[in-house]
Amino acid sequence: MIYCYSADFPIVSYDSFWHLKTGQDFLSAGKPLFYDHYSFTYPGTHISGSPYIFQLIFALVSFIVGDEYCHYVMRIFAYACLLVSYLFFHRMIHAGSSILLVSLPLIILFLQMRSLVRPELFDYCFVVTALILYIRGADSSSTKYYMAVVFFMLIWANYHAAIVGYIIFFGFYLDRGIGLLRLKAGWSLYLAWFFSGILLLGVGFINPSFEHALSILLQNSGLWVTNINEYAPLHKTDSFIKFVPLWLLSFFTSCYLWMRGKYGLGIVNIAFSVIAWLVMGFVTVFGVFLACMVAYSLTLFATSSEAVKIGLRVLLGLYTLVIGYLLVINMNYKSQQAISLPEGIVQYLNSKPEGGNIFNDYKVGGYLAYSLGPAYNIYIDGRSNILYPKLFVEEYFGLINQANHPKLEALINRYDVQYLVFPYTKKMLWLTLNVDSYGVEYIDRDFVLLSKKEANLSVAAFLYHFPMCWDSGLFPQLKSEAETGLRRLGSESALRPMLGDVAQLTKLDVGSLRHLLEAEKVKNWSSERRRFWAFVAFDLELYGDAINLFNSLLNKMEYLDYFMLIYSLMEAGKLKEAEYLLNQSDSSWPKLIGKNPTMNEKYILYSLYGHLEAVHGLSETSSTHIAALAKELSPSFHGTLRYKKNPIPKFYCDALIPIIGN
Repeated sequence: MIYCYSADFPIVSYDSFWHLKTGQDFLSAGKPLFYDHYSFTYPGTHISGSPYIFQLIFALVSFIVGDEYCHYVMRIFAYACLLVSYLFFHRMIHAGSSILLVSLPLIILFLQMRSLVRPELFDYCFVVTALILYIRGADSSSTKYYMAVVFFMLIWANYHAAIVGYIIFFGFYLDRGIGLLRLKAGWSLYLAWFFSGILLLGVGFINPSFEHALSILLQNSGLWVTNINEYAPLHKTDSFIKFVPLWLLSFFTSCYLWMRGKYGLGIVNIAFSVIAWLVMGFVTVFGVFLACMVAYSLTLFATSSEAVKIGLRVLLGLYTLVIGYLLVINMNYKSQQAISLPEGIVQYLNSKPEGGNIFNDYKVGGYLAYSLGPAYNIYIDGRSNILYPKLFVEEYFGLINQANHPKLEALINRYDVQYLVFPYTKKMLWLTLNVDSYGVEYIDRDFVLLSKKEANLSVAAFLYHFPMCWDSGLFPQLKSEAETGLRRLGSESALRPMLGDVAQLTKLDVGSLRHLLEAEKVKNWSSERRRFWAFVAFDLELYGDAINLFNSLLNKMEYLDYFMLIYSLMEAGKLKEAEYLLNQSDSSWPKLIGKNPTMNEKYILYSLYGHLEAVHGLSETSSTHIAALAKELSPSFHGTLRYKKNPIPKFYCDALIPIIGN
């Protein structure tokens, strides 16, 4: 029951979709597993190291239970395999039931940390099976144990992440070598040990790509560490602190294994700890191995004196409390781990039979390939380390991270791209809307679709994220876009509520806007919707409404909102309140917003002090603040620091020019 609950996760990996699609296309249409069928950048190119066994299992499960339930059933199946293998391991080491109650929660904890329907799901079972072979053969000189290890690694080399098995069996061969030295064994045993080790390395090449796991490891690039989350160092993530007790547990477990002469196991345990420290995606493999080592160490320890056993029970009680606490915390994160998918965009594109090339966000490429018809082709997906070469991926991430408009435009023209699909964020909107002749065609909850064909939602899409660019002259175009958007956009669209507001206004005047901004309506609005109408209210000199709207953003405030709240207070004649908020800028604001202001934001703050000084004068505290700001800003302005005439920040408003031109 606990394992079934652990498997009941939302979809948390984009990669599962292209794995599923590859397997389904092979079983239903006979498309080769080792060649690309989905991208317009590398069509027909060989895929090296494709986890074809996992893809076929995944596709078979989907045909049996349907796509809706296949992710859940895959977790249940993989967890059942892991549980069975662990129970065999538990029985083999003669561990007691109390040890089972300790080790299983640890395994469940790590499974929940990366409950991804990806090939690694079955790697956990491989890890435990490898340990069964390791411990059973540790004290035997029989050739059959060597051959069992070689055969097992042949299977693993054709599955996924065989490097994990090679690390484990490095410890096995180390312990066997030490054992042979202690026994003063004959040459025949040394030769069996040596040549079986060579054979073990050799079978790593027996896979469809003829590539060895060790060579793939050596080819790993810092590019993946920088741009792909699973390769990022775990110690740099927010969740690092909860792993500290587990690393301490790993260290003490290794020390005890060394004390008992299990040198190989201790070294492998430390190696996995270090890898998990450096690579976040390795954490569950480390956790499953650690749980087995804890169980094995406790079993060895249980042969000690009665006094030691009493101390062990106390430690186990404390350990169980810690693991239970971590388990409960992690279960609370289940709903937060769900990924966002461009489902609305997919449904919309599938209603357009003509298809086309899609320049897409890296993460959702696999989902687009899985969900869209064969007339659509993507630019990139998660096969970055098995299909797309390093330089290609570097170019992609470079132009995205650096917001390189010319390179993006050249790339789109080179491949005759019809559509762009990216997260609906400020950064990506600013980047993509500056591409000549492209505009917004569709927006769902979290993603935006741009095209050349029906690009007539661009002003609304831009103002949603950049409301500081509002100008009353945009209302006629916004009104036209509202009519189009309400016909086209689904109910999930982030933009639809704002367009619905615009559609209610027959004209933009004080009376109409006040009716729209009734308190009962506004309290359920999103922060973006409130922010936009706050700027419109300010433009119509409805300063009281603007103040209320900016104030209502308290839990999601940005520096922009503080600036506009202060400016609205000034325009409404509430100068003391405005001055009080200005003087909180260096203390309260960074804590509320979570970051310090940029130089541009400090310049706006300086200008707001200037406006206040012109109409009211400044207190001693305010004078001190503005003097400190002037001293900090002067080097950037080369001694020509002046107040901004209009303190409303207009950082990206020049991007509206090409949008309106469309």
